[in-house]
Parts: sequence; C-alpha cells; structure tokens
Amino acid sequence: MLLLIVIWIAAGLTKLLALDTFKQVVINHSVLPFWAIRWAWAVPALEVFAGVLLIVAGGSSKRVALHRWAAALSAGLLAAFIVYVAAVPEHVFQEVGCGCEGLGILSRLMDRPPRSAVIGLDGALLAASAWLWFRPRVCGSEVQK
Repeated sequence: MLLLIVIWIAAGLTKLLALDTFKQVVINHSVLPFWAIRWAWAVPALEVFAGVLLIVAGGSSKRVALHRWAAALSAGLLAAFIVYVAAVPEHVFQEVGCGCEGLGILSRLMDRPPRSAVIGLDGALLAASAWLWFRPRVCGSEVQK
C-alpha cells in the first residue's frame, strides 16, 4: 500500500507542478479530443486524491469501506492509463514520452521505456490495487470481516 501511496502522490504533484508540460504531452499523443485537454488537471488531482485516500483509509478497521473505495479508485485510474497508453502509437510514445511522471522508475532504468514496459508496470500496480480491495489491511493487521 505504501508504494501505491508514494506513486500516486508523487505522480500527481509532479504533473500539477508542471501542468502545461503534462498537457502538451497529452496533446502530442493525439489520442484524446482537444476538448478533453481542458480537463487534464483532473488526472493529477485524482492521483493525489487516491494517495491521500489510501493514507486516510489506513487508520482503523472501521474504515474498510473507505479502504475499498481507495483501492477501486487506484485500480480504475490504472486501468484507464493502460487503455490510454495502449492507444498511443509506439513511435509517438518514444518521441514524446509517457507523461506518467511519478517516481520515474522506468525512466531511470531505461531512457525511453517502451509502451509494453509502462503497461506492464501499470498492470502490476493494478494487481496490487485489486489485492488491496480483496485483502484490506489496516495498520499492518488483518481486518475482520
């Protein structure tokens, strides 16, 4: 859960601090209609919200429902990112970059990671989010159902 918290908050804040750059990357991907670019701020805002929600949800066994909402938001964002990245042509992805920001894990390991690597990482994080839904943990102990 800690990894998801760090990734969501880092990715969201990075994009919010460089919102014009993030918007330009999305425009250059040529996947979304232009009117959708006006809502680009919502992506990093939801990422930060997902991270904060995971933090807030982790404090009490009475917050299992909130914990599951956080896991669902995380999984939904990751599923949307997988579909989006898959829609970007590989040559455009290599030229423009991902726009993923966050910790830049793949960017540090590879200069320009291929779409498949980004989709694979997002898939692994999606699986972690699903695991949080089915096995919520609060303060390191199992939650009683």
